[in-house]
Amino acid sequence: MIEGVFVKRYKRFFVDVELSSGEIVTAHCVNTGRMTQCSTPGAKVFISKSDNPKRKLKYTLEFIVVNNYPVMVNTIRTNRIVEDLLLSKKIIPPFKFENIRREVVYGQNRSKVDFLLEGEGYKYFLEVKNVTMTDNMTKAIFPDAVTKRGSKHILELLYEIEKGAKAGILFAIERGECESFGVADMVDPEYGKLLREAKDKGLDIIPFKIEYDLNLNHIGGKVLTVDL
Repeated sequence: MIEGVFVKRYKRFFVDVELSSGEIVTAHCVNTGRMTQCSTPGAKVFISKSDNPKRKLKYTLEFIVVNNYPVMVNTIRTNRIVEDLLLSKKIIPPFKFENIRREVVYGQNRSKVDFLLEGEGYKYFLEVKNVTMTDNMTKAIFPDAVTKRGSKHILELLYEIEKGAKAGILFAIERGECESFGVADMVDPEYGKLLREAKDKGLDIIPFKIEYDLNLNHIGGKVLTVDL
């Protein structure tokens, strides 16, 4: 990882970063959300460098430091981290699983679920959402922008529940100061309403705070309190 200072984000996918040498480089930002609270000029960031000659941008924004905690904003890495934590038993889902598959077609509209956990006689559909926003205190909240895609995923999971399967959403909490999880109703009230209704119908809500060591390697974490 290369340390730098956040300068600005523009056109959604571009972030200018000032390196210790004073050089300004442009990094790719894969996070399509607003990154509310994670786009402060002057904040410390960590970027990675690719040796792939075919890439237009050789740098990628990985972490931004907020309230002295590293916040992972590279959403491509989120599912890889969650899979690793599932396989290492650092995340324990509601049901014991023997097999794990990614990007499996599911739902009424033939979407692709992040993970399908399979055990003896059951299937568990698991969607993953990266959470980088708080209520400015100790509650992580989602989403940070209106998410029609997120609402669609809830409906797809409910479809599988109605067919007899089990399902849940794992909210990967990237804010180290948080101890609970809720919905950002001020951002997307429809999503909040739908999530609460889905929870009452059997959808599992799993807010898991991911923790990192000083080298920014994930080392586990813990399940937070749900406060919808």
